[in-house]
Amino acid sequence: MLSKVRVGLVGIRNWAIGVHLHQLRSHPGAEVAAICGRDLNRAEQAAVQHGISRAFSDYREMIDKGDLDAIIISTPDDTHYPITLAALEKGLHVVCEKPLAMSVAQAREMRDRAETAGVVHMPFFTFRWIPAFQRMKQLVN
Repeated sequence: MLSKVRVGLVGIRNWAIGVHLHQLRSHPGAEVAAICGRDLNRAEQAAVQHGISRAFSDYREMIDKGDLDAIIISTPDDTHYPITLAALEKGLHVVCEKPLAMSVAQAREMRDRAETAGVVHMPFFTFRWIPAFQRMKQLVN
């Protein structure tokens, strides 16, 4: 049996907690191992509230010390590029909110670095996995 994928969540706002964290916790193959927010106190509160073992206020520290396999980036748009590059540099898989980057050149660089690292880098199509939409798909097919 494969071990769980250890995921770090970068972002602690409503979308990160209400959607990404909820969906991660519902998947038997995922373990939310760390959470990161700009305000350490809020990140620690979120970690305690949701049973996450580690909290960080700096994504670079989380990437270095979080013992992760992957990260989910749910932060302001202009932060996606640097966070993604830092994660790819460490060989982590990256799922990133839309837009991936602030320019096509940045997005291409992200893609190229992921390919070089041999990891997955993709946008999060959140609604695809919501149970009601999955059921609708079943009904249509």
